Amino acid sequence: MRNPEPLSVRLRAMREDHDLTQEQVADILGIRQQYYSSYEKGIYELPVRHLMTLARLYHCSVDYILGLTEFRHSISKLQEPFENAITVGILLSHSLSLNSQKRKLQLEYLEYLQAIQNSR
Repeated sequence: MRNPEPLSVRLRAMREDHDLTQEQVADILGIRQQYYSSYEKGIYELPVRHLMTLARLYHCSVDYILGLTEFRHSISKLQEPFENAITVGILLSHSLSLNSQKRKLQLEYLEYLQAIQNSR
């Protein structure tokens, strides 16, 4: 896994990805804009209560906000249907059960399918 970006950088990027101002996020957290700004500057640590609120706001996991994973979605995403009776979690479980060579083939095939889709 690559080195995670600092929390302050990820907070700003997520806010901007959602087209929100610091003031809007601060209002949601129930704090002043200047105080929220200090989180994005890395001056103050983000309290757990705010971390949980931001995860709900951005529809992602706290692990993603903290840079512990690149899987942006909340864990409940694994229970969502992928195709027919297969969930995202089942698909991931099947993928993880493959040996290294088969995983590599699976990734190559996915890249091939994406290339076909993108060329249309």
